[in-house]
This record gives sequence, structure tokens and C-alpha cells, in this order.
Amino acid sequence: MNSHKGVSLIIPVRNEAGNVIPLQNKIMSAFKLIEVDLEIIWVNDASSDLTFDELRSFDSELTTVITNRSCVGQSQSIYEGFKRSKFNIVAVIDGDGQNDPKDLIPMINLINNNGRVDFVQGKRLHRQDNFFTRIALSKVANWLTRRLLKIEIADLGCGSKVFRRAVIETIPLRGEMHRLYAAHAAVHKFHVVEMEVSHFPRLHGESKYGLSRIFKFFFDLFFVKFHFQIQSRPVYLFGKIAASFGFTGSIMISFSLLMKLTGMKSYVDASLVIGGLIMFALGVISLFQGLIADLIVRNTANRD
Repeated sequence: MNSHKGVSLIIPVRNEAGNVIPLQNKIMSAFKLIEVDLEIIWVNDASSDLTFDELRSFDSELTTVITNRSCVGQSQSIYEGFKRSKFNIVAVIDGDGQNDPKDLIPMINLINNNGRVDFVQGKRLHRQDNFFTRIALSKVANWLTRRLLKIEIADLGCGSKVFRRAVIETIPLRGEMHRLYAAHAAVHKFHVVEMEVSHFPRLHGESKYGLSRIFKFFFDLFFVKFHFQIQSRPVYLFGKIAASFGFTGSIMISFSLLMKLTGMKSYVDASLVIGGLIMFALGVISLFQGLIADLIVRNTANRD
């Protein structure tokens, strides 16, 4: 049974020895400033250093430590913590010590005092990271996300965020989806606001962010884009696909006729014509799929 009072703070970590104890102390100090029930859920993502030894030294009455048997990634780790949480307000913070737990307090207060706000996303000021490997790539990812999803969120990658439980229940946990929580909430019409937070340099260990995560992020971004379009008006999405097939088919058939008329070939290239007709057929099929999907979505919405 989930309680309506209190905050569940989830902290995913992997190989963060040296960072977790100072962060725990900062959390304890920060939450003395607010009268709210608190549970702290550390999720150890199969760390190979001394992270678990440091985590198990914490007060067990307030803190829960979950250890994944194998490395499952940050999104799945957050979800594992979410399944063990008990409060309807959920906060997430990175375990590398670069986020300040004090910044969570005004974020929590905003959600508790404003019934319209569902999600508060942190926005890092004076980010303390390598410009080329972290900041520049992050700016590109944020810009592309804003363009594709038509949302205005400046810093999706910030690890500090607070949201209502209903928000994460709508999010498919996969890949790097934790970086798109706010975007996913926004396209599902939850009220998302940003709040400026501080950012510190990493003191111990190395960043787990790498080039391999970029591809996962973009895959998940396009997943959110098309998932949202299918849920809202699938006929538009399938209509674009049908138009693409139709355009390709027209080009193929026109090119075969052009080669015949200009003397490049003494005959109409049957392979291009057949390929064009196949493209037209695929376009018609896609259009009908869109119409059927649109009817299903509308009927489902009417039943709800």
C-alpha cells in the first residue's frame, strides 16, 4: 500500500565507492530542513568496488539497499527502487555526488504545495563536466529532443528530479529512458516544470557516461516520439509512412519512363515499374493500418 505522505528517494549507483557516504550525510542534513517522512532507497547496480560495503553501513531503519545480481543499467535500477518504494512522491538523484540533495527540498515543496505540478526536473547551473564528452553532447541531445517532441525542457540529463508516482507508471523502462522521464511526462500531458540546481565536480571514480549510451538515448528518443504519435493520432504517423512509400514509387516509375524517353534505354525498365508498384501497394497498406489503428485508439478512449 502506497502512502500519500512522505518522499521515496531513489539513488542508483554503480562503482561509486567514496561518493555514497558523503552523499548519504548530505541527504540526512538536507532533509532536516523539511518536515516529511523519508525513505532512502539505494540501488547498487552490481558494483565491483567497495560500494556495497559502504552502503550496508547505513542506518537500516531509514535506508534500504537493493543489489542487482548483474548490471542492468540506470533505468532498470531506478525501476527496481520504485517497486520497493512506498510513497506517492518519488525523488531521484545521481549517486556520484555531483547533485546537491538540498536542491530536492524546494522541488518537493513545489509538488506538495501545487496540485497542478506533476514533475519537477532539475536544470544544472555552471555544469562541472568535460565540455566535449559531456556538455556538448548533452546540448545536442536536449536540442533534438525539444525539436522532435515539441517540448521546452532545457536539461533532460540532470539527475535531480521529483515527480508523482502516477508519472513513472506510464513510462516504459528500457535503455536510457531515465534521461527522458521529463520528456515522456510532458508528451503525456503531465505538468512539467524546471528548477535550477547546483552541480559539483566528481570527486571519486569515473563517469559511466560513454559514447555507447548516445545511441541508446537516440533510440529511446525516437521510441518516445513514435510511441506518442501512435497513441495520439496513429493515422498521421502511418499517413506519413504511406506518403513516403508513394513518393518512392512515383520516383521509380518516373525514372523508368524518363530513361525510355531520353533514349538511355530502348525499353521501359520493368524492374523499376514493378518496384514502384510495390511501393504504392505498401503505401496503401500503411494507410489502411493507420485508419484501423486510429479507430482502435478512439474506441479505447471512448470506453475509458
